[in-house]
Amino acid sequence: MSAQVSFRAHQREDVSALDKFNVHRCPTWFEDIEFERGLIIGRKTAGWSTCRVVGHVDRSECAVRNCWEQWTREGTHARKTGSGATRKTTRKEDRRIVRQALVDPTVTRSTIRADEGVAIVPQTISRHLAEANLKSKRPFRALPLTPEHRQLHLQRCQARSMRNVTDWQKVVFRDESRFVWGTDDNRVRVWRRPGERYNSPHTVLCHTARTAGVMVWGGHKL
Repeated sequence: MSAQVSFRAHQREDVSALDKFNVHRCPTWFEDIEFERGLIIGRKTAGWSTCRVVGHVDRSECAVRNCWEQWTREGTHARKTGSGATRKTTRKEDRRIVRQALVDPTVTRSTIRADEGVAIVPQTISRHLAEANLKSKRPFRALPLTPEHRQLHLQRCQARSMRNVTDWQKVVFRDESRFVWGTDDNRVRVWRRPGERYNSPHTVLCHTARTAGVMVWGGHKL
């Protein structure tokens, strides 16, 4: 009896020491989970209530209860081999999902799921693409300028490059004002990796005024 009391007192001292220690997350997900499961077992053994343990670890009440029940039933807190959700796709299907996003960056998750023919949720597709460092981003918007447009714009700038102060005093500068008669829902997104924003496949050509409207750049004094 005295040995058991001594053992419990020793455990309480260990838990108190852990409370004083600033717990940082481990660098890997697995080590982090194992460490927290150890904390749960130690604090429950010390007589803590489930609600109190939940307040000190980043886990739900159900997870804390399951961890403690496994410890009392099996004497271990280690996760069983193969526990967790099973993969719904094969490695070959995962590579096909990534290939679709690379070939057509604007492809939607619904289209990918229909092409795969596998009952998977959109979040699963996003996770597979994230593993390939592909994230859903808004495309870069560029003006649909032809070579003729660029040449005319260059000539216009060159013609005004020699203006003096007197010439510029005739110009009224103001903020750009856009009067649009419609809206652009801007729902098109692309799958791309970091640093690929300005690549041609991730660029959407559009006019300055995204829909029918008027852009006021400035005015001239009369």
